Amino acid sequence: MGYSVFVPATPELEQWRGRITQEIEKLIEVFDIDFGFIHPEYFVTSDGTMYFGEVAYRPPGFNVFELLERAYGFNAYQALVLVFDPKTTQDELDAFFPTPVEDAKGHAGCFGVYPRRRVVSNLEIPPETENHPYFDFHELNPPHAQKVTKRTAFGTHWGLVYFYGEDAVEMRDLLKAQEELDYYL
Repeated sequence: MGYSVFVPATPELEQWRGRITQEIEKLIEVFDIDFGFIHPEYFVTSDGTMYFGEVAYRPPGFNVFELLERAYGFNAYQALVLVFDPKTTQDELDAFFPTPVEDAKGHAGCFGVYPRRRVVSNLEIPPETENHPYFDFHELNPPHAQKVTKRTAFGTHWGLVYFYGEDAVEMRDLLKAQEELDYYL
């Protein structure tokens, strides 16, 4: 079990950029936002309907800023300060931010691990993960208790596993495969 995120997106997801941008611009207009940024989370159904699950006036979670820095080489925390300064000009913003997808040096992703078993005693990184060329590092700790508490939220995890590589589809498939692996035995 787990949750994953990576940047930049696969070509299939990138096809949604224009529509997502339109929907975000509507949110900016509705909430009368003049500067700063919003953090919308959206879901797209099989028929193409888009639903926002959360809209927040805060940075995204799940270490997305760190993933952006790994993939694009810019500091998203500096960007945060820049976009929240009402005196920042459009020229300054254009000069600071990389071009989406084009300027990426690779794909950076992470997987939030949650035990699949109700009782665990040991942390073991699956060999197919640790030996994969995209495996970067992890922030997992041995279990503090043997009994695994019931999961309280979708984003609840015991730690993150980081990946970095060249191919978006391979990254997507690798992260998806982590959902079926046991890290805690």
